[in-house]
Amino acid sequence: MSDALGITLPETVERGSWASLRDPFRHRLIERGYALGTARMYEQAILQYERWAWPEPVAAIDAASVEEFLAYFRESWTKHQPSQLEGTVRAALRQLLKMLGRPIKRSVWCPQSSHMVALYDAYMADVAGLGESTRRYRRREAGNLLNALVSEGQTGLWSLSPSEVRDYVRERVEGLKPKSVGVISVAIRSFLRYGHLCGHCGPELARSVPGAASSCTRRLPKAFDPEVLRQLPASFDLTRATGQRDYAMCRVLMDLGIRTDEAARLQLDDIDWHRGTVTVPAGKSGRSNTLPLPSMTGEAIVAYLRGGRPRTQSRALFVHHRSRSGYPVTAATVRAALRAAFRRIGLPDSLSQVHRLRHSVATRLLETGTPLKSIADVLGHLSYDTTAGYLSVDVGRLRKVAMPWPENMS
Repeated sequence: MSDALGITLPETVERGSWASLRDPFRHRLIERGYALGTARMYEQAILQYERWAWPEPVAAIDAASVEEFLAYFRESWTKHQPSQLEGTVRAALRQLLKMLGRPIKRSVWCPQSSHMVALYDAYMADVAGLGESTRRYRRREAGNLLNALVSEGQTGLWSLSPSEVRDYVRERVEGLKPKSVGVISVAIRSFLRYGHLCGHCGPELARSVPGAASSCTRRLPKAFDPEVLRQLPASFDLTRATGQRDYAMCRVLMDLGIRTDEAARLQLDDIDWHRGTVTVPAGKSGRSNTLPLPSMTGEAIVAYLRGGRPRTQSRALFVHHRSRSGYPVTAATVRAALRAAFRRIGLPDSLSQVHRLRHSVATRLLETGTPLKSIADVLGHLSYDTTAGYLSVDVGRLRKVAMPWPENMS
């Protein structure tokens, strides 16, 4: 399979992903006299852009998305890193734009579009209670839709027809994997529903957004095997300070079933040692959650606080130890520590999703007969429908508990 640049892509690489563009990008820089170290630094910058832009492929980059990413970069990264780093990131993305033949000049959004996106963002935050990461890619999809279909002088979304929206979405997701298609379709449909709620368009626009093809059978969230959960805590080197921190983070995820971003945002004041509880910061549900603190989890945290955590004024429970020492860790730090542990116990990357620890907690509670409401409370779900996904029919489990067919029927 080859793309428009003449690059041969393996079947496992999604068209437009950075993995498919990295080699020609490096060759282009080397041919123009760039040092290998500079090329690698540029590659790391584009890798950060890819993570930020997900699910949009890197090949869809344009001048407007570069400026939006740089704004995010200034707010989040350069607080603790040299200011000249922004220049490196900008230079890397400009080189990628040149390789793809995209204009360097920044795109100008019409005031109507940016104002509507700002109102939509406020709705997502204040009414829907969505997190920043979800709002960020939904803002981007809303802006892309408006700038592609609503030209200056038109009367906003009322100027669009269902066929225009349908054609735009199909072109937007062409060549993407079903998961990416689903994420983008949901984002666009959400924005158009908001537009209908505010009287900017009719309900037919949201209904015209095609969805991703999916299997008719619903797959259960995959929990880890008990053997994996037994080996995982033993894989950390507790003689090192970072090993004590990573082990404590592992126990928090394994025992409490919280998300990685919630673990990263835990504060020292969130733990009530007298009552034996921990208050989990508000996450996707928009509300905090107080859980019992298991003894093994508490012991791991105490060992880290006494022997591993560096001196710092930060009240964050888990902090960095090397670069940016003393600053709070991020969700990416938590995921990286767990993925390294998965590799140490020989688990393949395809099975090393950190979020499966949360599924494992829910499955363990389900197997011990815990009521649905209690499981929902532990996981911090607002809707029982979300938790009910763990109660879908599992044929393998049914076989284990099924009674044998009676030999003689009276």
